[in-house]
Amino acid sequence: MALQDLTADMLTRIRNACRNRAKQVLDLNNKLNRGVAGVLNAEFRATRHGENGPLDAHRAAAWAVANLEALAAHDPGDAHAAVVRAAKSDLAAAADRGTAVHELVEGELLGRPPLMADPAAEPYRDTCLSFREWFDPEVLLIEAAVFSWADGYAGTLDAVLRSRRLGRTFLVDWKSRGADSGHGCYEKEVAQLGLLSRCDYVMVERLGIAVREELPAIDACAVVSL
Repeated sequence: MALQDLTADMLTRIRNACRNRAKQVLDLNNKLNRGVAGVLNAEFRATRHGENGPLDAHRAAAWAVANLEALAAHDPGDAHAAVVRAAKSDLAAAADRGTAVHELVEGELLGRPPLMADPAAEPYRDTCLSFREWFDPEVLLIEAAVFSWADGYAGTLDAVLRSRRLGRTFLVDWKSRGADSGHGCYEKEVAQLGLLSRCDYVMVERLGIAVREELPAIDACAVVSL
């Protein structure tokens, strides 16, 4: 059975379990299914409890360790509030940087200036140009909404690129990693790409009108860490 069939089977089991109010779902254990389950679990927790996941905790802890002396001078309530603000501020800055880098990458691929010129994206320009030169991409889709009619979910993909050098079509996810990143690929990122690649159709603009089209055939998925 192909990996996509295994994932489809897992999603069907989850959907049926929800309808039947089952407390658990038994499924095959493989890397893609674990990643998909992790994404679904994280989204459920965030929706139900208002949590932002372990990344917030990691950033908060790192900030607290770096500012122990200042925190010690405040009462616990004020210290807690300071840690929460620091974590949210750090994540907001990372999100803004990610948006700026996405604009930069799309501008370079499409041959137009980015819609938002942001100095935070400039350190990524050389890497972006190197990727474009090596990959030699033909742009098929950029920032497009995709839908799975069969499994009942939707998302937004970063890009679908045809590499003239490699002769293959890739579903691409851009990642603007920090300077201290190991540029690894995480299971949740793999899972998200796997789910997006399974979508049935994509919404594109034709002559100012939103049109539903089939998603281009995907040969492979790629997390591009800039």
